[in-house]
Amino acid sequence: MGGIITGIGNRDLCKDYFERLKILPLQSQYLLSILMFVVQNMKRVKSNTEVHTNNTKHCIDLHLLFSRLSTYQRGTACMDIRIFN
Repeated sequence: MGGIITGIGNRDLCKDYFERLKILPLQSQYLLSILMFVVQNMKRVKSNTEVHTNNTKHCIDLHLLFSRLSTYQRGTACMDIRIFN
């Protein structure tokens, strides 16, 4: 069937059409929304410098809370911070 609006064929590459239409692919839109959420909610999370005084290479990263539960580690609260860092 192809793209009705753009006239793209079923086997055409979409990258050029995304650039021409000035829209982000779905994965990039997802990452952008996660990063915007973290930036808008920075007051809810602490940086590593607020947690400890050691000068490490990750001292400017956001602090990731420790949890033994894999459901929390794979959840949005934890993954958002990992992606931001």
